[in-house]
Amino acid sequence: MHAVRQSCRPKHQVLILKCYPRFQKSVAEVKPNPSELSYLLYYASTRRSKLQKVGSFLEKKTANDVTKSRVGNVQVTLQILKALIEKLPRDLPLYAHYVLRTLSHVLKSKDLTIIEDSIPTFGAFCQHHDVATLAADQEHIENYENVVRIYAGLAEQQASPHLKSGMSAPTAIRWKTAGLSAVKSITASDAVGADGGRQMRIIMPAILQNLRPDDPAHLLVLQQRIQATEIMDKELALKRRISNATVKTVEAESEPSSAALSGSTDDADRLAEEEVGLLALKSLKQIFIGTNRAQVRIGTAELLRFFCGKVPEHPGPTKRNSRSGNDGDWTTAVMEMVTRWTPVSDRFIILVTIMETLVRSPIAEENLDQQLILVTLVGWLLKSTINMIGLSVMDVLLGLIQHILLLLQLGGKGSNLLPHHQQTDAIDLFQDTKDLMSSPLSTGR
Repeated sequence: MHAVRQSCRPKHQVLILKCYPRFQKSVAEVKPNPSELSYLLYYASTRRSKLQKVGSFLEKKTANDVTKSRVGNVQVTLQILKALIEKLPRDLPLYAHYVLRTLSHVLKSKDLTIIEDSIPTFGAFCQHHDVATLAADQEHIENYENVVRIYAGLAEQQASPHLKSGMSAPTAIRWKTAGLSAVKSITASDAVGADGGRQMRIIMPAILQNLRPDDPAHLLVLQQRIQATEIMDKELALKRRISNATVKTVEAESEPSSAALSGSTDDADRLAEEEVGLLALKSLKQIFIGTNRAQVRIGTAELLRFFCGKVPEHPGPTKRNSRSGNDGDWTTAVMEMVTRWTPVSDRFIILVTIMETLVRSPIAEENLDQQLILVTLVGWLLKSTINMIGLSVMDVLLGLIQHILLLLQLGGKGSNLLPHHQQTDAIDLFQDTKDLMSSPLSTGR
C-alpha cells in the first residue's frame, strides 16, 4: 500500500520525503540524507518551475510535524530550506513566501529546541533577501515583519511572553540568545533600512534592553570584551595568513573562562548575561558600520525614540572608557559608541538628526525632560574627540539659540505655546507609547 501511495505522489514530494532519515533514538541531532538532499537540490536547480511546489510542500509538512511534535522532521525541513536558499539564492523570491510561513509555524510552536534550529535557516534567508521584493509585495512584507516581531519578542528582556517567573535563568538566557541571534542576522542584511525604519523600530528596543540601561557599568564591560574579541580575531587572521600549516587547530578554540570553571552558579549566570549583551552589542554595531546614510539616520532616530520614550532617571555620572576624558551616563555612552562605529564621513548625520529632533520638538512643559536628553547628547558629542567631517557648526549653533529663545517664552505650567514654522513637520518623539508603536517615523524634512 505504501508503494502504491508513493507511486501516485509527484516527483518533488518523493524526493523531499527521501531526505528524511529513519528515526533513531540515540541520535541527538537529525540531519537529512546527504545523497538524497544533493539530488533534490539538483532537481530544483534544473526545474525552477518546481520551486514553489517544493516550498509549498515543505511548509505544509512543517505545519503537520509541529502539530504532532515531530521535532526531528522539523529539524530536517529547516536544513533542507537552508540548503535550498544557499544553492538557489537568486530564485529566493519564488519561494520566500513559503520559507517565512514555515518559520512562522516553527516560532508559534514555542519549542525552544526547534526555534534554536531555525536560526541558521533564517540567517541564510536574511543574507540572500531581495530588497526589491520587500518593497513591492505587501503580503511578503507582512509575513517578514511578523517573523521579525516574534524573534525580537524572544530577545526582549521584559516583554517576552516566555520569560515567566518560574523559568530558570539558563532557560531564559537561551530564549534571549535565540532571539538576539536572529536580530543579528537581520541587522547584517541589506534590507534592514530599506523599509523606512519599520524593521528598525521592532528590533531596536530588543537590542537596547539587553544592554541593561539600569546598569551603565555593564556597558563598559561589554565594550572591553568586544574590543578584546576584535583584537584576538585580527591576530588569529594574521596567523592564518602567515601559514595555515603551522597554525594548530587548538589555537582557534577559545580558552574556557575562569568564571565558568569556578563552579559558581552566579558566576556562570553572569557570564551568560555578558554573552547575551555582547550579542546585542554586535547587532547594534552592524547597523552603524555600513555606508548606508539612510540606515544611519533611521538607526539614530530609533535610538532617540528609545531614549526619550523611556526618559530614564539618570543615576549620576559613571566612569566610561571615553577618549573625551569626561563622565557620562548610559545614554551618552551608547550614543558616543555608535558614533565612533559610524564611518567618519557619515558621523555628522547622527548629530544633525539629534538637532532636527530637538528643534522640531513641541515647546511644552511635559516635554522638557526629553529635550534635556537631546541637548545632553548634543553637548556630549560636541565636547568629545570624535572627528565629524561635513558638520555645519553654524546650523547647530543657530538651532540651539533659536530653541533657547523659544524656551524662554514658555510662561509656565499649562501655557499653550504654538510651535514655530520649523516644527510643523516634526519628528514627534514625545507621544505616548501606543502612538509611538503605531505611527510611522518621519526621517526627513
